[in-house]
Amino acid sequence: MIPNLLIKINKSLKEAYENFIDNLVLGNYFCPHCKAKGKMNYHAEYDRKVITLVGNQIVYEKLSIVRLKCYSCNRTHALLPNFLIPYQTHGYTIVMECLFDYINGKSLFYIYDKYGVSPQLLYSWIKKFKLHSERVCILLKSKIKPIKQIIKLIYVFNDLWNLLTDYFNENKCCFMQIIRSSG
Repeated sequence: MIPNLLIKINKSLKEAYENFIDNLVLGNYFCPHCKAKGKMNYHAEYDRKVITLVGNQIVYEKLSIVRLKCYSCNRTHALLPNFLIPYQTHGYTIVMECLFDYINGKSLFYIYDKYGVSPQLLYSWIKKFKLHSERVCILLKSKIKPIKQIIKLIYVFNDLWNLLTDYFNENKCCFMQIIRSSG
């Protein structure tokens, strides 16, 4: 997986991602596994449903995510745009909005009505957020401990996309990604 590719979105996620792919220079990429540069080539695509916020508008789209293959180690990697969380349908912006509304006292019904997010999904995001929050505090050089304070800190952070990139580089996984144990 090659996550957090910074993609500027105007109106359409699909259009923004396709424009990024059309202008992609594969020679600039390192394999995340073996670190070989210039060995990545187009391999395949897969469809991915995406739900996120663009401005204040909830956007539902299907993207064709490009997979690259490293011809040094033969591993394949998906090119994920910065607005996606690996293995999840909802993007960072809608997740953070829901978490922020929840910690500010909005009801579960309000969040469901506004974003279409079930209480079960919201609680799973809170659980994942708690798992990743300590690592975020280290990156932000913050000693804040309560989850509510950390969510507020990230919500008002001016440069979320750089924070996500730094998080990945430091932790070798994406923020809010399900961390699967091997074995």
